[in-house]
Amino acid sequence: MKLHLLELPHQLEALNDILKAFPELDIFAKKDENGLAANSIYANPILKTAFQENKFIDVKMETGTGKTYTYTRMMYELHEKLGLFKFVIVVPSLAIKEGSKSFLTAESTTYHFRQELPQFSRIDLHLGVVNSGDFSAGKGKRKEIPNIIREFAEADSNNKNQINVLLLSDKGFLDKATSSLFKDDYDMNLFGGESSPAAMIAKTRPVVIIDEPHRIKRDGKSYKHIIDKLKPEMIVRFGATFPSIIQGRGKNKVTKTDFYRGEPQHNLTSVDAFNQDLVKGVRVEIPEGANKSDAYRIKAATSKELVLTRQGKDYRIANGESLDSIDDRFPAYITYQSKVLSNNEDFELPVGMRLVPDSFANSYQEILIDQALEAHFETERENFVREGFKVKTNALFFIESRKSYREETWLTETFDKLLKDKITLLIAKESNSEYKSFLTATLNDLPGSRGGYFSGDSNHKSSDDKITEETNVILRDKSKSLGFKDKDGKWNTLRFFFSQWALREGWDNPNVFTIAKLRSSGSESSKIQEVGRGLRLPVDEMGNRISDEDWFLNFIVDESEREFAQSLTTEINGEAQEKILENVKISSEIIKKLRDEDYGENKRQIINKLYDAKIIDDNDLVINVSALQALLPQSGLKKGKVKVGRDNAVDMVKLNKENWNNIKDFWLEVSQRYMLQFNEIENLSELFKQAISDETIFNNNDTLSVTVEQTQKSENQISIVGNSTYIRNRHNIGRLPYGMFVRQLNRTTNLEIKLIHEALSERLSEFDKSIVNDVLNEKTLSKILNSWQTVFENNFSEKYHYNKLEFKAKTSVWKNQDFLDEIPQGIVGTIPVDVISDKRNLFKEIFVDSENPEAKIAKFKPDDKIKVFGKIPRRAIQVPTYTGGTSTPDFVYATNDNLFLLIEAKAGGGLRRSEEIAVVSQGKAFKNLENVKWSKVTSKDEVVDLLNNLKKIKK
Repeated sequence: MKLHLLELPHQLEALNDILKAFPELDIFAKKDENGLAANSIYANPILKTAFQENKFIDVKMETGTGKTYTYTRMMYELHEKLGLFKFVIVVPSLAIKEGSKSFLTAESTTYHFRQELPQFSRIDLHLGVVNSGDFSAGKGKRKEIPNIIREFAEADSNNKNQINVLLLSDKGFLDKATSSLFKDDYDMNLFGGESSPAAMIAKTRPVVIIDEPHRIKRDGKSYKHIIDKLKPEMIVRFGATFPSIIQGRGKNKVTKTDFYRGEPQHNLTSVDAFNQDLVKGVRVEIPEGANKSDAYRIKAATSKELVLTRQGKDYRIANGESLDSIDDRFPAYITYQSKVLSNNEDFELPVGMRLVPDSFANSYQEILIDQALEAHFETERENFVREGFKVKTNALFFIESRKSYREETWLTETFDKLLKDKITLLIAKESNSEYKSFLTATLNDLPGSRGGYFSGDSNHKSSDDKITEETNVILRDKSKSLGFKDKDGKWNTLRFFFSQWALREGWDNPNVFTIAKLRSSGSESSKIQEVGRGLRLPVDEMGNRISDEDWFLNFIVDESEREFAQSLTTEINGEAQEKILENVKISSEIIKKLRDEDYGENKRQIINKLYDAKIIDDNDLVINVSALQALLPQSGLKKGKVKVGRDNAVDMVKLNKENWNNIKDFWLEVSQRYMLQFNEIENLSELFKQAISDETIFNNNDTLSVTVEQTQKSENQISIVGNSTYIRNRHNIGRLPYGMFVRQLNRTTNLEIKLIHEALSERLSEFDKSIVNDVLNEKTLSKILNSWQTVFENNFSEKYHYNKLEFKAKTSVWKNQDFLDEIPQGIVGTIPVDVISDKRNLFKEIFVDSENPEAKIAKFKPDDKIKVFGKIPRRAIQVPTYTGGTSTPDFVYATNDNLFLLIEAKAGGGLRRSEEIAVVSQGKAFKNLENVKWSKVTSKDEVVDLLNNLKKIKK
C-alpha cells in the first residue's frame, strides 16, 4: 500500500513561520567564526546570524500533526531559497530514528516531492544513517572514517540538485565524550586533513534539526557536544514538548519553557490540534475489577527504601524487599530496587502515585485485555464496513517487560485465548461476508495477528524470522500494518502490537485506535505523549488521509490512573491559557490573537491601542494583566474531545428542520449525484508543441559554474580562499544524444516517442544547425519537463464537465426521504461561534471550521429578504473533483423569492493547489443552475455585496 502525502494547511503555516524566522545569507562574509571559508563547496553558505544560539528556531507542533513532514519540507524549501544542502537530524531513540528513516526513504515521500511539487522535481534527498556498526574496524585493518560520514562531508555544492542529510541518535554518539564520533585517531583524509568524524561534519557548517527537544536538553551532554563538536550554524528544534528551565532565586524564581528566543517561532498547541480535528479525540476506559478504595500512595522513594502510605499509616519496603511483605495481593516477584520496581526498569515511582494491589494480579490484566479487545473490535467493524474505502484498525498494548512477551507464556496464551473466544462469537453473528473472511483468517492464525517490539530485542540475538519481520513492520515498513492484503492477495491480519514503553515517544501509527496500558508506566511524563502514539488521523486502504470524520482513540488504563482523563484535559487546556506576566514584553502570539479578534489591522495599530488603554507602557511591557486577558478570546478543549468510558455518544447539533424544508426543492437539486466527465483532449501534439515553444526553454549549455580554491599563508596558519566564476563548457558536459533526449522525455511525460520526435524536429528546425546538438542537454530537458507539466495541467484541469445522474447522493443531512433531526457536530464545524442563533439559521447552534473568514461570516445577520441561511455541513453537497474526492460549499443564503447564493469561504492569500481545484470544480458544477449564484469569498464584506446585488439568474 502506498501512502498519499498532502499539503496540509497547518503544516504549511508552520513552514511559513519557519521561513519568516530564518536568517538571510551573509553575502559579504569571507569566512565564518571557525575560520571556514564562506565559499567552501563542501559547506552550507553562511547565514547572517550563524552560530548565534539566541537566533536559533523552535517549532512547537502537537504529537500526530506531522513534524517529520514539516522538517522534510523545510529542507527542500531552504535548499531552493538559500542553497542550503547539508542537514543533520538528531533524534533521542531508535524508534524515532527508524520512523524518520522510513519517512525520508519512503516511495510515497519521494513521489510527493518529485511529482506533486514541481518546484522540487529535480531535487534528490540523499540520506545517510549513522549506526554503531559503522565505526567497527576489522582486526588488522586501518581505522577509517565511516563512508556514510565521508560521503556526507565530501558532497559538494556543484551538484545543485541534491540535499545531503545525516540521521543519527544522540545515544552512543553524542551523549559521551568517548564517542567514536569524536575520536581523532582515524586515518587522515583529503577532506581538510581531518582525522575525526565530528570534525569532518563541522567542516560542512551544517543545519541541525533536533526532534523531541525535551529529551535533548540544552544543559545536557548531547546538546553541548552538538554545539562544540558539530558546530552547526543553525539549529531548528521540532517537538510537542520543550524542556523547562528555572530562572531567578527565592521569591523571584520562575519556571519557564526553554525556547531559544523566549517563545516558539511556530506554536501549534494541543488545544489547536484537538479542536481543529487535526488528531483523534480520546476515550479513556477504566475497567472495574480492582479495589480502588484501599490504594497505597507513594510517600518517598529513595535509594534505600520505598515508603507507602494508606489510611494514615506508613509502610516501609527496604531496597531488595518484595512488595508482598506489606500486602499479599502484590505479586511476590515485584521487589523494590533503588527507585524502581523490579521486572520493569521503566516503571518510575513519583511521589503521590497510587499503587492498587489488585491491578497487579493476572486476573485484572485479563480484564484489561478483554476490555481492549471489546473496544478494538467495535471500532474495527465500523472502520471495515464504512462507506468508501476500508480502514485497517490496529491496537497497541503496553506491558511490563520484554520477558513477559518473548519468554514467558501467560500473557501470549491469555491473549490468544481471549482473542479466540471473541472472534468465534463475532464470526457466528457477522453478516458481512468480507469482514467474516478477515475474522476467519485471524482465527486460523492467532499468533500471526500479533507482534512485539522491545528496545531489548537488539541485545538478544535471535534467528527468529518472525521477530525480525515484526520489528520491520512496526518500526520501518509502516504501510504493511495499514493494508488488508499482501502482494499475493492473502489477508494481512497483523494488527495487535506489544511493547514495553519503547514506543512511548516518537513512534506513531495512524491507524492505532486502541491503546491498552496493561501496566502503568508510573511516569509523570506528558499524558499527551502517552496517547500520542494513536492520535494521528487514520488512512484508508488506498493510503488516503481521512480528515472529515470524527475519530476517537480508545485508551484503556487501570485503577491506579483513574485521574488520567482529567490530567490529560488539564494538560491540554493549560497550553491554551496564555501566561501573561507583568513587566514582560507582550508576545507576538498575543498580538496575533488580538489581530484575529479584530482589535487592530496590524501590529503597530494594536500596540498603539494597547498603549492608549494603559495596558502596556512605551517599552511594550505589560502593565495591566487583567485588562489584557479580558481582550483575549476564551479558549480551551472542545467538549467531547476527551471522554471517559464506553459512552459512544457523539456531540450532536440539531437542525432547524423547518428551515431545511423551506429550501428542500433547491437542496434536492444541488445534492444530486454528479458524474465528472472529461472532454476528449483532441491533440496532445499541439499541447507539447506549446510546451516547447518558449525561446527560453532551450539552453545552449555553453558555460559552467566553477569554484576555485587555493591555500593562502597567514601568520599562524594556512587557510583556504576561493571564488566562483564561469568558464566555457568546452567538453559539452551535460549534453545528451538526440535518441537519449527523446527517450527521457518519453519516460517522464508518457507521451509517445513518435509524437515527441515530430514536435521536437519541427521546433529544432527553427534553430541554426550549428547549435542544435548543443541545446539537447540536461538543462533543456529539465525546462521542457516543467513547462509540459504546467501546460498539461492548465489544459487538463479545464477540460471536464458535470452530468447529473438519476439517483440522489447519500449525504450527511438526508435519510429515508427526510432531513435528519440532528447530525454530528464535527461535520458542521469544529469551532463554536459565540452568537445568538437567528431563527432563520439552518442550525440551532453555530459551528465553523475557521476563525477567518468563516466565523466572521457566520456572525453576520442578513436583512429580512433572506428567509434561510447557514453553514453547509461536510458531504451535504458532494461535488466531485478531477483529482478524486468531493468538495462542499461553506454557506447558503436563500431569499424570499427563491434566489440562492452558495459561498465557498477561503482566507485571503494564495490557495493551495487542492483548494484551487475545489474552487474550480464548484464553479463548474453550479454555473448552469437557474437562480443560483456561486462565489468564492475571502471576507464577510464580500458576502454582503453579493447579497445586495443578488438578482434572478437565467441559465
